[in-house]
Amino acid sequence: MNQIIYFTGIAGGLVLILIEIFYKKHQLKRQRQLEVARHAADKWRQTIQQRKMDRSLDYQRRFKENGPPPFWAPGLDVRQRSPIAAKSNTIFV
Repeated sequence: MNQIIYFTGIAGGLVLILIEIFYKKHQLKRQRQLEVARHAADKWRQTIQQRKMDRSLDYQRRFKENGPPPFWAPGLDVRQRSPIAAKSNTIFV
C-alpha cells in the first residue's frame, strides 16, 4: 500500500515539474514577444520624431532662403492667398 502512495507522489511531482517547465517556456515566449513589440514601437517613435525634425529643419531652411510664404503677406485678399478660392466667384472675407 505504501508503494502505491510513493509512486503516486512521484508521478504527481513529475507532472507538476512538467507543467512548470511548459509554463516557464510560455512566459519567456510572451516576454520576448513583448520586448520585440516594445522595440518596434520605440523605433517607430524615433522614425516619426526624426521625420518631424527633418521637415522642420527643411521648412526653416526654405524659409530663410525664400522668405515667408506668400499666404503670410498682409493685406492680401483670400482669393489671392488660395488657388482654390481664386477659381471660384465666391468672395470669402
